[in-house]
Amino acid sequence: MENKDTGELLNISPKILKWAREESGLNVDQILSKLNKGKTVLTKSEYEKIENTGIIQLSILRKLAYDVYDRPVAVFLLKEPPKPIKKTTEDKLVYALMNCLI
Repeated sequence: MENKDTGELLNISPKILKWAREESGLNVDQILSKLNKGKTVLTKSEYEKIENTGIIQLSILRKLAYDVYDRPVAVFLLKEPPKPIKKTTEDKLVYALMNCLI
């Protein structure tokens, strides 16, 4: 990683990272394109290593969560991917309102 951020390292479930990528419908190149818009510069091999090991800097996890996957960071702290739920229009409205308050 070119970013010399010495931020805290987290060990999260690789299953969660894989789930988030698959749910987003993005491939690794698209994820890196979104992720590397700021100061963070992550190569494809570095991203794949993170996805395989689950070891990630908190700053990169935040950027992935908010800028790429549009999910709260807390989701990435789960041990297993959440079970799919059928979202109603009301659920989507509540989620949108919650994001406005954050």
